[in-house]
Amino acid sequence: MAEVFFCNLCDQSVPLVEMQEGRALRKGERVLCNHCQETILAAAPKASGKGMLLPVLLALLGWVAAGLVWLDRRDATVDLEGRVATGLQEAGGARLQQASDLRRVDEQGDQERALLRSELQALDSRLQGQTGDHQQRLQSLEKSVEELGQFAADQEVVRSRLDQVEANLSVVEDRQRAGRAAQEVLRDELARLDDTLGRLQRAAPSKESVAQFSPQVAGLLRDLQSDDREVRYKALDSLSEMEDARLLPHLYPMLADPYAFNRFLAAYTMMIWEAKEAAPHLIEVLLDEEGFVREQAVLALRRLTGQNFGYDHSAGEEDRKRGYNAWKAWWKSNGEQFMADLRS
Repeated sequence: MAEVFFCNLCDQSVPLVEMQEGRALRKGERVLCNHCQETILAAAPKASGKGMLLPVLLALLGWVAAGLVWLDRRDATVDLEGRVATGLQEAGGARLQQASDLRRVDEQGDQERALLRSELQALDSRLQGQTGDHQQRLQSLEKSVEELGQFAADQEVVRSRLDQVEANLSVVEDRQRAGRAAQEVLRDELARLDDTLGRLQRAAPSKESVAQFSPQVAGLLRDLQSDDREVRYKALDSLSEMEDARLLPHLYPMLADPYAFNRFLAAYTMMIWEAKEAAPHLIEVLLDEEGFVREQAVLALRRLTGQNFGYDHSAGEEDRKRGYNAWKAWWKSNGEQFMADLRS
């Protein structure tokens, strides 16, 4: 596309051919057409000679350039003033619009503030009502908590009483169990004593049997019935030196004498006399309450029968009872044969 030039003086387009042929004058961005050049030259004073033509042209060109600059400045000033005025008008309109918008915003803000104030008042009213309800509920809860605390205290008292009752019941049950156990032991002991008493009664000598002994021996046998344990002991000690099998029926009751040393001496006497027929009576002595009496009884049984069932006179009651039962079972199975062998 061809470039288009305009004369800065007459503002008319300059043909490209004038620019190419040099008829139009161009200096930088400034252009002067051929017509404006002729006009300027016609208005310039006549100069003599060719030597004056160039300076004149240069002066004219300078004047034209200055005019063009002034025109540009004037146009720029006019354009700037127009733009400033337009900007001021636009700014004033914007300020007016902004003020209008601000007034409208203020009005909306007043309405919103009034609405918010009304909502806040309503909310405050509701909160006050809810606060009152909450306070009533809190008071009710506090009262319920107090009642629960009292109920818990009552429960603790009841629980303590129940624990005491259970403890008392446990003590009663223990005592009942101990009583039943004691009853069983007493029943067994009574049965044993009945059995021993019956056996002793069967083995006890008659009054007529005493007459067969000398007055001295008869006196000692009467002393065995004395209430004084020392008298019974001295009589038994004297009789133990006589070693007479006829005296055994008189000595068997001494195995159950209340005085422990009399029971011991009777078991010892039957052992040294080797009175095998005394075995069933000695078996009952294994349950004696005194250890040294039980020990003498089991020593006598082992010597007289030749049996040993591991009975330990110093063991616990249960172990001693098992040893006693072992001896009883043996005598039940072998007693008759044992006594028959003695008689043969």
